[in-house]
Amino acid sequence: MVHHHEPTYVFRLTHELALRWATLSIVLFFISVAGVSGFYQAIHGQTWTLVSASNQTNQWSALVVFLGFIAVLFGQIIIHELIHGVAFAAFGGSPRYGVSVKFFLPYAYATSPGTRFSRNAYLVIDLAPLVVIDLLCLVLVAIFPQAAWLGLVVVFNTSGASGDLWMATLLLRCPLRQLRWKIVIQVWRFTLLLMLIFVRYPLKLLVQKLVPLYGFGVTLRS
Repeated sequence: MVHHHEPTYVFRLTHELALRWATLSIVLFFISVAGVSGFYQAIHGQTWTLVSASNQTNQWSALVVFLGFIAVLFGQIIIHELIHGVAFAAFGGSPRYGVSVKFFLPYAYATSPGTRFSRNAYLVIDLAPLVVIDLLCLVLVAIFPQAAWLGLVVVFNTSGASGDLWMATLLLRCPLRQLRWKIVIQVWRFTLLLMLIFVRYPLKLLVQKLVPLYGFGVTLRS
């Protein structure tokens, strides 16, 4: 007999699971590199590669490029976990953060000990960093060709979300009376809220660049 107060899933990082996540991360890495490259080519007509994104000025020394590469990686990880935390708090949780190494796999995490979440709520918490960061960076890359390095953020964020995607896949298997499109609405509401906060000015520039192509006028006031 299943009791309603018992959790449907208890997530623990095992050796087998760590291997699956690492394999999925590698696959997502190559998929995201191809996706960002195709996106940049379609928008700006130029080739995007990991090398070109991290070495846009020949005057940069190899050390500066390497340090910038590391800064982008760790900055993306911090922002990713902070967005998890914001989502935890939005659904009544008390976020806690940490870093750990298990089975030679280093990882950062955000959690909310002792807090119970519905499936819908946890799906939003789980997928929010992937959706928000990737969409925000792609919008900025579309507006500013010189910000090609943000493609690195998309690659790191997507490949590093293997655990999030794995948990989301499990949660989507749970039976639920509500329709699944409600989950999508919740994710997009949360995403649009953060995008309106962080990309108001870039969005204004995007509209100003696209509107003349269609022959009508739009005024955006601060």
